[in-house]
Amino acid sequence: MDIISFLIGKNAYAVIFVAYILAMLLFLIFSQLKNNYNKNNKISSDLSYSEKLSELTDSLIESSKEIDGIFIEINEVSIERGEKIKILNQQLDELSIKEYELKDKIEKLENVPLKAIDHLSKILDRGDKRSAWRDYALFTAGVILSTIISLIIGG
Repeated sequence: MDIISFLIGKNAYAVIFVAYILAMLLFLIFSQLKNNYNKNNKISSDLSYSEKLSELTDSLIESSKEIDGIFIEINEVSIERGEKIKILNQQLDELSIKEYELKDKIEKLENVPLKAIDHLSKILDRGDKRSAWRDYALFTAGVILSTIISLIIGG
């Protein structure tokens, strides 16, 4: 009963599918019983009523066993499907938790870089001013040194 309520509550198409399968099974069983009854009446009209009833009962028992096997198979498939759904729900819960954690980290990181970028730009501005004076000094020293070397070598 739990599987049927699970299917009804979660998936209406599954209920329709199961009802369709049951209707087909009942149709096949009754048509088989009808064929067996017609064959028995045509071939063995000499059989007594109790023998005919016994044959029909045996046929009904055999059909009932086949239906029980089909119901067991449907039950197993439903249980497997329920287990897979539980596993998927657990994975979904885990992924939801990871998503929340990552969103929290992103929000924290969005606030941090502004301060870090300001601090880094201040350091680079000071370094740029210092390096400009250093560059001018090195250039001037290079010009003077190359002039002196060219005078000594050329002169």
